[in-house]
Amino acid sequence: MGKLTNHLNCTKSRVEKQGRFFPSGLVNSKINVKPEELTEEFRYYKQRISRQVVVLQHKEDRSRLLVLRPWRKSRYFEVGRWSIKRRLKRRLQGLWQVTGVMLTLTYDPKRISRVEAWSRYGADVRRFLNALNAFRRKKGFRRLSYLWVVELQPGTGYPHIHVFFPKLKWLASKGYLQSLWDLGWSRVEKARTINGVSYICKYVTKLKGWDEESQALLWAFRGRLYSLSQKFYVPRAPGSPKWQLWCVLYGVESLSLLVAGLEGGGFRVELPFPFTSVVTSTVYCAPALKSN
Repeated sequence: MGKLTNHLNCTKSRVEKQGRFFPSGLVNSKINVKPEELTEEFRYYKQRISRQVVVLQHKEDRSRLLVLRPWRKSRYFEVGRWSIKRRLKRRLQGLWQVTGVMLTLTYDPKRISRVEAWSRYGADVRRFLNALNAFRRKKGFRRLSYLWVVELQPGTGYPHIHVFFPKLKWLASKGYLQSLWDLGWSRVEKARTINGVSYICKYVTKLKGWDEESQALLWAFRGRLYSLSQKFYVPRAPGSPKWQLWCVLYGVESLSLLVAGLEGGGFRVELPFPFTSVVTSTVYCAPALKSN
């Protein structure tokens, strides 16, 4: 237990001296930040999260611990993208085969910089949809249901948004839609049937093909890959969480050593993923450690 104790007793101040947890203040300057600088920070983030281990403790049976690897849920790793796809397929309903209107929103590089477009595309889409709903409400139409996904626009490296409006035959005039999207171009396609679940999952998978700089921009500004109306989510069963944070390890030399040490200390360890014996790192800490 000696080495395990060293893992769990290191202080938060030590970690702060070892390096930053989040990106630097660069992302606060949306106009002047350089994509290559964000790329370096993105690499640091991926390296760090690949070495992180989160340990949860059962609220009722405190001898039970759940060991999690955050990178296995991250969209920036292959295994994380598959996890997102599985979760989407479980949670979505009503979007398997739906007829509707497709709209594409594209940025004009002459009107807005690439970095600024990545920093605000989510807000721009919300503004567009809110204005469109207000217009339709005045016309006596129902509130829109929607599904949108972001794609990397070939050639420019800008975000490229596809919006699908299910069970809709007419949206608005092309001229009015263009007036609402004053940052580039909008294109409306005639109503057609799509598999909404596969549609979203396709773009989650496409992230693998993005260049590193574009992924860094998505990460730095916490951009969303997709968004959809709340009505398309399957309601979750009510209930309070069974697990609480016990500790966070920002680096572990050997996962097998960690598990063996915890089990030797009288804990029952659960791993919701295939066991991987080695995680290379040199920094240890547990700032969220709670006594039993």
